[in-house]
Amino acid sequence: LRDDIVRPILGSRDGRLVKTMGDGFLAEFASPDSAFRAALEIQELSLDLAQQIPVRRRIVLRTGAHVGDVIVEGEDILGDGVNVAARLEGLAQPGGVACSSAFANSLSLVLTQQLTEDSEHKVKNISRPIKVWRWKSEKNNIDFPEDVRAKPPTIAVLPFLSRSSEDDQSFF
Repeated sequence: LRDDIVRPILGSRDGRLVKTMGDGFLAEFASPDSAFRAALEIQELSLDLAQQIPVRRRIVLRTGAHVGDVIVEGEDILGDGVNVAARLEGLAQPGGVACSSAFANSLSLVLTQQLTEDSEHKVKNISRPIKVWRWKSEKNNIDFPEDVRAKPPTIAVLPFLSRSSEDDQSFF
């Protein structure tokens, strides 16, 4: 995905791959329009690819997009702008894009019309709620591996059994 889809699209959209982190990556762009177009192309091509491979082997991307202040340290960027984008990525649907109002309001009208307004979300380590806007591909009706779907939390309480033959050890 990174070599065949992500890097070529970033290059064609004035984007820069800042860093990779496990199965994720951080990119910066010259403009919000370039960033959004790149995100849509990456998602569409990734979904096309996912349809061609077995469900268990599919890699499903989520994209978070934000316009905000960053600090440049060498080749890296960090700061509030990066943190908000990372939190938005966590709010995105599999195969979708979640962006902030700051990002949505920076887009040209034709691109903004592709977004659906969502609610405000309170996220970890961000003091203010984030108003979220979403994009979902029409191709986003394929089956995904179970671990990418949101699941409600589950708790199971089971009795402890003492395996010791010594009664004074049963507290373990």
